[in-house]
Amino acid sequence: MCLNPSPDLLFSYLSHLESRGLSEQYTEKIDDHIGKYLRAFKEVSFQSAKTFLPRSVHLMPRTRARYSAYLKGFLGYYGIPFDIGVKIPSSLPHYISEAETRKLYQTIRDKETHKESCFRDLTLMDTAVMTGMRRGELANLRIRDLSFETNRIFVRKGKGDRDRVIPMHPKLRDNLNTLCVLAVSDFGTHFDRRDQAGKASCLMASRTC
Repeated sequence: MCLNPSPDLLFSYLSHLESRGLSEQYTEKIDDHIGKYLRAFKEVSFQSAKTFLPRSVHLMPRTRARYSAYLKGFLGYYGIPFDIGVKIPSSLPHYISEAETRKLYQTIRDKETHKESCFRDLTLMDTAVMTGMRRGELANLRIRDLSFETNRIFVRKGKGDRDRVIPMHPKLRDNLNTLCVLAVSDFGTHFDRRDQAGKASCLMASRTC
């Protein structure tokens, strides 16, 4: 079975994914990859997808596996089986040792420039160490995601596009609360308006110590 690579195919598939509640960030990645596939071939078929998949052979196994899943989902939506997967080798995740963590803390304290952001950087380091939050989750952390009443941190759109809740250590609570106050001081009191732009309520944006 094969189909003509019409842009309508991708539009219909993306609309289907959006109707299932998948995030815009996720569908944008599918849009980009499947769009490249449709532009590269004159037909949508198992064989063309099989030929397209090795073009990502230079990438990491997990990325290639994700691209394979994108193709499988797209073709499957139109009744074309695609059972070619990418084996992901079993390996332990990389972790930072205590010595490396201490060195990073010391580097932040000793830096010659941007000393006004020292407290912010150390607090965000504490947040990463005490919660296990990923870099992207930490970068997207907003004041509205912190509940000082219940000592909880709400992670929005984390790995797998899932939300989750993390307990807040008492020491971390005090420093995050101080950082929030400083962030308000930096950007003024019109938080609701600025929050729509995704800037003022971002903890990474606070500069003041």
